[in-house]
Amino acid sequence: MGGFLPLIGFIGFIFSLVWLVMRFIKRKSKKKIVISLIVTFVLFIIGVALTPISITEADYDPNITNVRILEDDLVTIKGSSIGLYTYESALGGNITIPRILVSEININ
Repeated sequence: MGGFLPLIGFIGFIFSLVWLVMRFIKRKSKKKIVISLIVTFVLFIIGVALTPISITEADYDPNITNVRILEDDLVTIKGSSIGLYTYESALGGNITIPRILVSEININ
């Protein structure tokens, strides 16, 4: 599910852009297309924002912060992407999430 919303939003956004260009060429109404562009863009942004990230001991140095990170803490991280991490869920399906090499942690 992690990559489903961003993928659908991106495909819909590209489709809507092509549709909009075709409507400009044919000089027809563009109201539905603009609404479609907005909805698919918002869907893409929400999907990206809700995509979980991998946090394992290998991904960050525990000494990077002098405060313990606890459940329900709001945390902002900075780092670089090092690919994807796939694990098996409790129901047996595979879940793939972004893997990040963390360089800075801020607890809000």
